[in-house]
Amino acid sequence: MPSIREYYFENINKVEASKNISKPQFLRLLCKSNNLDNEANLFLHFVNEMQNIDEVNLILEKVLDGKMLEYLTNEAPFYGEYFYVNENVLIPRQETEELVDYFLKYLKKGFVEPVIADVCTGSGCIAISLAKKYSFKTIYASDISKKALEVANINNERFNANVSFLEGNIVDPFIDKNIKLDCIICNPPYIKDSTTIDKRTWEQEPHEALISDPDTYFYEYILKNANKVLNDKHLIGFEIGEKMKDSLCEIAKKYLPLDKIDFIKDMDGKWRFMFIYTNSDEITLKAAKSLENHGVIAFPTETVMGLGVAFDDEKAFEKLNKVKGRPENKPYTLMLGNKNDINKYAYVSKDEQKVIDVFLPGPLTILLKKKELPAWVTLGSEYVGIRVPDLPVINDILNTFGKPILAPSANRSGEKPALNSEEVQAIFNDELDCIVPGEALKGSPSTIVCLDDGIKIIRQGTITKEQIEEAIK
Repeated sequence: MPSIREYYFENINKVEASKNISKPQFLRLLCKSNNLDNEANLFLHFVNEMQNIDEVNLILEKVLDGKMLEYLTNEAPFYGEYFYVNENVLIPRQETEELVDYFLKYLKKGFVEPVIADVCTGSGCIAISLAKKYSFKTIYASDISKKALEVANINNERFNANVSFLEGNIVDPFIDKNIKLDCIICNPPYIKDSTTIDKRTWEQEPHEALISDPDTYFYEYILKNANKVLNDKHLIGFEIGEKMKDSLCEIAKKYLPLDKIDFIKDMDGKWRFMFIYTNSDEITLKAAKSLENHGVIAFPTETVMGLGVAFDDEKAFEKLNKVKGRPENKPYTLMLGNKNDINKYAYVSKDEQKVIDVFLPGPLTILLKKKELPAWVTLGSEYVGIRVPDLPVINDILNTFGKPILAPSANRSGEKPALNSEEVQAIFNDELDCIVPGEALKGSPSTIVCLDDGIKIIRQGTITKEQIEEAIK
């Protein structure tokens, strides 16, 4: 028997000349046949005798002849894991990994333990990947194909994901069972013309998971039934055909006229994702109104949950001190919605401007020499800590309010900061005037830095001294 190395070099030229198998797929095949878990171990064992050579030869021959490797090996990579697949489900694609990535980002803007459904789930890879990455109250997945759900359940057990699977057409199972959802994610069939599908895909993958006539059928079915299955605050994420943007926008506005709609391009620059979500203006206006009325608000940032009051409101400042239980000689961070406004409140040197340009908006608080500010903002210090967050929900509030806020973390003085709106509610109960729903993205405070005499890190966060040094070179 040849060694793994010998087998690799005997076949690599054929692999590289073929459009049906990539080099990473070939390496994965060698790993699997030799019971090795990754490429690093494969190369460490390159001199070992090749195992299961007859099976690998047969698979490689079929793949080079046009068969799908994923169906021959019954596995497909998706979101860092290998999922079980067979001819009853589509092979997961890279674009759908992007859908999961974007969906998670939208979730983190405003949902804590939502109830979610992956509609047209197929292999279950979307729902299971989400379940592994985010905290859900409940996660469902539905499909009309009983055979597809058998595959999905195999994956559910493999990854211990605790997804609840329902059989039925699109969102009908949720309507029938009176299940209310916060979020829907869906990669439905959306190809109308089968002649646009490459031959290998058409001959081997399930047609019912590819073809839809009209191409907008699944999207419209979900959107016209949205009010039956979705809660008032909601999110829908779709993978779409690259030429469907205009038609889907029209349909979404027809059924959900008050919602916001975002379209996002994939890595190849094609319109591939559509997100429809509750217009947050009502929440934004409530928070801004609370600030105007001497109120204390709580809100998510990209680090931890924050508290806020109008920077020029002494009455609100005193209320914030009481809520925090914080010593009155310790100033709060000045939070702005736009970094271009920083020079209204502080003097900025060339090096400080470089740091601002690189890291703001983001998880950095920079100490700058103040300009004219109310006495309670700096409490006698010549410096003011300025922060510009990188999260739309608080930026919308700041820009609607039109002024900076004083913004410490959402916790009692000396205690651990809250990481989501539910934790804020548990800490402060009814002491706050408005709690903006959502979850902090990173769970660690911002880096605090002063550049007045070299680089001095006051508090270490996600941005390091070395990164700051690099920025001011």
